[in-house]
Amino acid sequence: MRRGARHGPPPHRAHKGGAGLRAAQRCGLAPTLAGSALHRVVDARPAAGIWQATDELEADMLALLDQGHGWIHKLFSGSVIADVLRYSQVPVLLLPLAAE
Repeated sequence: MRRGARHGPPPHRAHKGGAGLRAAQRCGLAPTLAGSALHRVVDARPAAGIWQATDELEADMLALLDQGHGWIHKLFSGSVIADVLRYSQVPVLLLPLAAE
């Protein structure tokens, strides 16, 4: 069985959860996700939670939703994506989060 990790805000601030699947469908990844189990990660330090899930699941890549702001802003603003990109041991795919 394939497993995927999802980091999100604490349950009281969580979105409905479909944005990641819709982004995967738009870029053609959804067929590869069929039968995947969701592994939710909630951590005070989001990047650390993502790395932990990557290790636990023995993932060979990460797919993260990019909420915009441009890649230069991400790399230098201290964002979660910047931390993950700097220190990830696996390739990272950034998917755009389109306005719905």
